[in-house]
Amino acid sequence: MYRGNCPLLMRILRENTRFPYPPWLESATTSAAVHYHIEVKATAGPCSTPLKMSCNQYELMEEIQCDPRSPRAPEDLFVIMRVFDLFSPNIGLQVYINPWHLRDTALTFESEGWIVTPR
Repeated sequence: MYRGNCPLLMRILRENTRFPYPPWLESATTSAAVHYHIEVKATAGPCSTPLKMSCNQYELMEEIQCDPRSPRAPEDLFVIMRVFDLFSPNIGLQVYINPWHLRDTALTFESEGWIVTPR
């Protein structure tokens, strides 16, 4: 967890997501400190390799979901950082901001302990 509005973190989030990120993330800084709940999920394989998420993580993701179109920074934000190709010379990073709103579009969730598959 991280609480703040670090411009470097915000840049990493913007640069490593293929999906529309919230409008408030456009500015280099935000006046309100955000409480980031960051889950780092790593794999030696490709980004599309399924990852595991606990029921508690899934419930927190749902509980702190926020309006993806809001111009104001949320108090709490759930983020999945997917590190992939870990043992290759080209380690990758894919960021899923507010992943509750990416269900069935960019992410598929299966309820067997919440296995998540990037599409």
